[in-house]
Amino acid sequence: MDNNIQHGFLLKFGQKEHLETLLNGQLYLKSIRYFKENGKDDIGRYDKNENLTDVWRYPNFTCRLLFENKEIATFRAMNIYIPEHDKDLFTHISSFVFSQIDLNNIGLNKLVDSKMKEFGDYVLLIHNVSKFQELVIKASENHSEISKTTMNKVNYIDKESFHGKVNIFNKFDDFEWQQEYRIAVRNLDRFQEDHLFLDIGNISDIAKLLKVEDLGFEYYLTTNPSVNIYLGAKSVNEYKKTPRH
Repeated sequence: MDNNIQHGFLLKFGQKEHLETLLNGQLYLKSIRYFKENGKDDIGRYDKNENLTDVWRYPNFTCRLLFENKEIATFRAMNIYIPEHDKDLFTHISSFVFSQIDLNNIGLNKLVDSKMKEFGDYVLLIHNVSKFQELVIKASENHSEISKTTMNKVNYIDKESFHGKVNIFNKFDDFEWQQEYRIAVRNLDRFQEDHLFLDIGNISDIAKLLKVEDLGFEYYLTTNPSVNIYLGAKSVNEYKKTPRH
């Protein structure tokens, strides 16, 4: 679990009724197979390379295709992607956006990529991440069928050149704009189920439900006389109009 996120927020984009369910304490986790087997969509929800253990590159590989001793094609370079196996199997995940606040960058900053609006018209902003983590761990411990729970930011790797071991918290860098933070659980008893819920308790004291258009995609940071992080499209737009000296 990554505890070095005291200067950041978790954001969950989606439909209002689904986010209200989370706000009221029911964390929805989806089968990893759903994201892997649904191919590719226009907004980046699915990933056929989800949940790999190894990425092998053989740039100098050459293979000739012969028919009746005559070469008809040549294949050069080879990439091998090894899927997850039972040794470290996770079965269900729940994904968020992690927005890191850079306290050294005074002024206007990007909060999240504007393409995230394609995931839904509403967003749940979780402003106490450490408390949220505690609730998830406690809820997991109350379910004996969950043998493993891990939370962390996704580390993005170069799609063209990376060679080596990977895990469920690695994705290729064409998804980097999503700034994903994920919760992964291992529940072999319910491996075949499309989804499951984890009762973490009401989180209305550490989260706020907003329209995406009201949150916006930027924040404004000031440090004089105190550190203030201004969120919300209206507040940010007002600061954009304020003359700076």
